Amino acid sequence: MTRATLANGFSYIIYPSGNDSDPFNLRLIVHAGSVDEAEPSGVAHILEHMAFQRTEAHPEGVHAYIDSLGWKTGLQVNALTRKTETQYMVRTRPNDALNLEQSINFLADITLGPKLLSEDWDNERKVILEELRLDGSLAERVNRQRNAVVLNGSRHVGRPPIGTRKSIEATTVEDLRAFHAAYYVPANMTLIVSGNVAVKQAVAAIESSFGAAPSGPAPDRSYVKLPLEPGLYIGKVQDPDGTTSRVAYGLRMALPPRNSEVGLKRYLENYFLKRLMRDEVWRARPHLPDDIKALTLTSKESTNERLVMAIAATTENHQLGLEWVLRELERLNQKGISEEAFEALREKARDIASRNVAAAEARDFKQWEDRIASAVLQEGVLEDPSVRAERTLKWIDALTLEELNTRMREMLASTDAFLYYQVGGHLERELPSKDDVSALKRQFSEEALAPWPAPEPAAIQAAAKAPEKAPKLPELEPQEAQAAFGHKSFEETGVKEWTLANGDRVVWLNRPTPDGKLYVKALSVAGFKTEELPSWLSQAALQLWEQSGFSFWPQETFDQWAQTVPARWSWKQRDTELDIAAVMAPDKLSDFLKTYHHRVVNGLVREEGLTAFRSSVAEERARQARQRNRLSDKVAALRFGAGGDSLPSEADLEALTVDELERAARRLLAEPVTLFMVGEADAAQLEALTTRYLGTLPRTLSLTPAPSLQMDGTHAATFKVYDSDRASVTLHGFTPMDWGPEAGFKLSTLTPVAQLALKRELRHRLSGIYSLEFELSLDKDQNRAVSRLHFVCAPERAQELAEAAKATLSRLHETVADANVRRIREDIGFAEEGRLRDANTWLRRLALSYARYGDPRYLESMQGLADEMTTESLEALAKQVFPQPHSVLVIGLPKE
Repeated sequence: MTRATLANGFSYIIYPSGNDSDPFNLRLIVHAGSVDEAEPSGVAHILEHMAFQRTEAHPEGVHAYIDSLGWKTGLQVNALTRKTETQYMVRTRPNDALNLEQSINFLADITLGPKLLSEDWDNERKVILEELRLDGSLAERVNRQRNAVVLNGSRHVGRPPIGTRKSIEATTVEDLRAFHAAYYVPANMTLIVSGNVAVKQAVAAIESSFGAAPSGPAPDRSYVKLPLEPGLYIGKVQDPDGTTSRVAYGLRMALPPRNSEVGLKRYLENYFLKRLMRDEVWRARPHLPDDIKALTLTSKESTNERLVMAIAATTENHQLGLEWVLRELERLNQKGISEEAFEALREKARDIASRNVAAAEARDFKQWEDRIASAVLQEGVLEDPSVRAERTLKWIDALTLEELNTRMREMLASTDAFLYYQVGGHLERELPSKDDVSALKRQFSEEALAPWPAPEPAAIQAAAKAPEKAPKLPELEPQEAQAAFGHKSFEETGVKEWTLANGDRVVWLNRPTPDGKLYVKALSVAGFKTEELPSWLSQAALQLWEQSGFSFWPQETFDQWAQTVPARWSWKQRDTELDIAAVMAPDKLSDFLKTYHHRVVNGLVREEGLTAFRSSVAEERARQARQRNRLSDKVAALRFGAGGDSLPSEADLEALTVDELERAARRLLAEPVTLFMVGEADAAQLEALTTRYLGTLPRTLSLTPAPSLQMDGTHAATFKVYDSDRASVTLHGFTPMDWGPEAGFKLSTLTPVAQLALKRELRHRLSGIYSLEFELSLDKDQNRAVSRLHFVCAPERAQELAEAAKATLSRLHETVADANVRRIREDIGFAEEGRLRDANTWLRRLALSYARYGDPRYLESMQGLADEMTTESLEALAKQVFPQPHSVLVIGLPKE
C-alpha cells in the first residue's frame, strides 16, 4: 500500500491487488458535507449534482460524456453526499472504456473543473427538488428526530444533506462557487486507488491531474466533532404514523484519536465493554415486567473521537421504562462486569485477533478499498495486519477486569447526558423534568442492587452438550422401493436424468461447484395461484405446515432439533410454483432427503398455528382499514379486475380448522416434483437415495396453475391518495410473446437500454424526476413480455411526464439504433463470467431449460447469446415489444 501527499496537499492511497484479472476502482473523498454549510442549505449535495453538468473538459455535459462511454451513473460512476463528506466513485471492469490515467483525469475534471453555470443550476434544481420529494419515510422522519436529541448542540442536527425546499430554491451559483472554492481544494481531498494498477502509472496520473491544482489551506473543520456540554438534554420523538414507543437514556463522552496508541488501546477496551455491558443488561430479560418488551444497551461512535452509550426500554409505559433504564445503569455501576463473562470474551477476542491476519489476506481489492475508506474517514491507522494482530494480542493478555470496571464507571459518570421518550403517534406523554430524573438516579444510587443471576452452570453444560443429545429423525418404515426408469444421459452438457416410480423426475448436472457442495431444488406447480384452492389457504397451509414440525414429535422436540441443524430446506411459494431448495455437502444428501420425506409425509399443522394465523389476519385487516385508500390496491383492481382472495372472509376464517389446513398442505405437497441437482457426486448413490426418499412419496397431479393475468386493452385512472405534495406514475404493460429462456435472455438486454432512454428524457431533458424504476421481462407462465415503470414527480407534471415516458418506450427501436451495442455485448459477457461462476445460475438455467424443452439444451445455447446481440436484432426486438398494446396507467395525486 502506498500513501503520499502532493505538494499542494492532495492525499492519495494506492492498493495494488497484484491480480491481473481484477479491474480497478477509484474513490475520491472530499471532506465536505452538510455540516460544513454555514447555514442549513443543501449546498454540499447540490455541488455533487453540479459536478456532473458542464466542466472544463466536457462542455457538452458530463452525463452526455458518460453515455458516450457506454457507462451508467449509479454503476460505473457514482457519487454521494453525507453529513461529513462527499464521495465520487469510478467502478471499472477489465479493459474498460477509460484506462487508469483517463479515469483519474475524469475525477479531477468533475471535482476541480465544474463550470457551475446558472442555466445548468436552473435545470438541476428541478431534479434535486424531485429527489427531495422522495425523502420523508417514517423511518427517516423518526431518525431525524432521534438524532436531534442524541446529537444535540452540534451541526449534525438540522442540516440534512439534501437541504429543504426553501434552501434549494434560494441557493445561487455564487453560493455554489463559494463552497467549491472553500472546500474543493486539494488539501481537503483523499483519493483511493485499488485493484489491478501499476503504482508508478497511478502516481504519475495523480500528479499530472490533481497535482496541477493550485495549493490552498484545508478548511478548519473543528465543528465536525460532537461538542460536549455538561447537563441533561430531554426531548420527545413522535411521528403521527409511528407505532413504536421506548425510553432511551444516553451518555456522551470523548475518545482519544484513533491514530494514537492510547486511542487504539481505548477502542479495544470499548470493544470489550460494549459487549460485556450489553450482556449484563440482557440478564434482566427474564425479570422484565409485562409492560416492557425489551431492554437493550448500545454503544457507538457518533463522530470521530466521540462515543455515545445508551440504554433503552421498549414500552408504552414511559415512566416505568425510565425507572428501569436508570436502575439498570446503576446496577452496572455498583456491581460491575462479571469475571466469568470477561474471561469468556477475552478468549473469543484472542481467537478473532489470531484469525484477523488470515482474514486480511483473503480480502479482495474491493474489501480493501472499503477498509481504507473507513480508516480515512475515521482518521484511523492503516498498518500491517500481522503487526496489528501481535500488538492486539499483547494488549488482550494484559487487560484486567479491574481496568475495565474502572473504565466503565468513568463512562457511567459522564456529565453530558440525554433522555428521550419515543412515543407512538396515537399516544400522549408528558416528558419528565431534569429534577424528576435526578431524583430517580439519586433514589437508585442509595439502593443496594444485586446483580441478576447468570445462567446456571448445569444449564450451560446442557446447552454445550445439546448437539450430542439432539433428537434424530427416525428412519423410514421398511418398504420396497420400485426401481427408477427412463434413464437419459446428455454427454454434451453432463446432465443425467431418471424418473422415479411415483412420477417424480430427477435431473442432475454433474459439474464441479466452487465450494464442492450440491445445489438442489425441488420444483412443482404447487403455487398459491391455482384453480382449486384459494390463494390465502394455499399460503397459510404451507407456512403453518413448515413451521409446525413433525407429527411424531412435540413442538419442543422439533424446536430443539431445528436448532442443531446447521442448514435446512428453504421453502418459497410463488404464484405458480413451489420451490424447495437446499445446499449441502454431498455426504449430507441422505440426511436432507430424509428430512424432505418426513416433511411431506409426517408434517402437520398445530392448533396454536391456526390461532396465530387468525390473529395475523385480524392485524392485517386492521392495517388495511387504516390504509383504506392504498394506491397498490387500486392498481391491482385495474390490472386484474375487482376482488381477490389474499385474505379469508370472516366466515371462512371462523370456519377454518386444522384439518382443512392439513388437507390443503397435503394436496399441495402431493404434486409431482422435478428434483434438479448441480454438483459432483456418485451417480449410483444419487439414484439410490432419490429412489428411497423421493420415489416412495405419495404423489397426485390435482392442481391447475391459475396465474393472475392483466386484462387486455388500455386502461388509465387517476386517484387522490397522498397527504404530501407529490404524484406517482405507474405504467404496467404487456405484449404477447412466446416464452423461452433464450428469448427471455435477449429481452433482458433491452432493460438497461430502456432505463437509459427514460432517464435521458425524463431527468436530463425534462428535469422532471430524480429516479425511476423500470423492469422488462418475459413471463414464462403467461407468454407475455411484461413491463413496469414507476416514478415520483410534481403533481402538475404527472400527465406530461407519463406521456413522455410512453413516447420514449414507443420509439425505443430508435434508441437501440443509437446505442453502443458493442458495449452492451461486452457488459453481458462480463456479467456472464461472474454469473457462470455461481452454481445457482446453472441450477436455475437447468430448470428453465426443462421448463421449455424438457431437456438441457439451453445450457448449450446460452453460451453464444451475447454474440447474437446486434443492432439489427435488438432493434427488431424493440419493435416487436413496443409500443405495448395492453397497458394500465395509474397516476396518484395529493388529496384535496
